[in-house]
Amino acid sequence: MLHRPPVRAGGTFEALEAQIINWAAAAGLTPSVPRLDHALHYRLQRRDSDDGPYLSADQQIFEVVRALGFPVLPEPRAYEFDPDDEPFAEVTAYMWGLASRARSAAAFRAHTGETEQPAAWEAEAIMLEMDVYAALYGGGRPLAELAAQAAWVSAAHDAARRNTPPPPQEVMVQGRPVTNMHRIMHDHGPRQIADQVTFVQNHGKEMPNGSFFSDRITGPGLWPDLI
Repeated sequence: MLHRPPVRAGGTFEALEAQIINWAAAAGLTPSVPRLDHALHYRLQRRDSDDGPYLSADQQIFEVVRALGFPVLPEPRAYEFDPDDEPFAEVTAYMWGLASRARSAAAFRAHTGETEQPAAWEAEAIMLEMDVYAALYGGGRPLAELAAQAAWVSAAHDAARRNTPPPPQEVMVQGRPVTNMHRIMHDHGPRQIADQVTFVQNHGKEMPNGSFFSDRITGPGLWPDLI
């Protein structure tokens, strides 16, 4: 994660590929150049290509990992439950979730000197998010208890939302009006969270070609014969 090679604007794709190969060699890996070439040049909508079926961007990343010398990726250890699905998505969703919004509101109050007291649900949402992630592999608080707490946080937030006006569309920062992110999250958060839940639930369904989303992440990948 600390490796940050310089990438010049206007550089060629071939130069970037060579940089990746050199980095892998310096790290003691044994990269497969043909496989890396396939993975890096894979186009997102290449469903009809002889190279294989559709790959999403994150699946393409796993093909790059295989090309760097890790040809077979094992099945990950399964969660006891999915933190991005109901009933926890409203709290845990990245940026749009209530825990993120509570932390953002606290930072805003600290930065501006705002004296308004935090809503009752804010601290509970932050604590619940931590408890949810602590329980993903078993242990921690019982699932039923976490679900009940999620229902309480959601109800408390909904009550506060009904009884208070929406945040202003603009706030003043260093004397200049800027778009208020809290208003954006207020207006669009429920739709974003609903879309996340739909995406998560569709991951467990078979795709039209008979495969599953996880098929391109675990196992030998699309090009196991390329060395």
